[in-house]
Amino acid sequence: MLVVGALSILDPALFPHDSVWSVFGSGYLFIPLVLPILGMIWLARHRPDGKKARS
Repeated sequence: MLVVGALSILDPALFPHDSVWSVFGSGYLFIPLVLPILGMIWLARHRPDGKKARS
C-alpha cells in the first residue's frame, strides 16, 4: 500500500486510474492507510499474556 501510494504521487502515469491504494487512499478517506495502523495498535494492546490455562 505504501509503495503504490508513493508511486502514484511520484509517477501518476503508472496508475492512470484511481485505485484504493492510489495517493495513500485519499479517495477512500485514508482508511486503507489508517486501518492497518489501528489493527497493529489493537493487536499490541490485546496481546495474550503467555500464561497457559490450568486444567
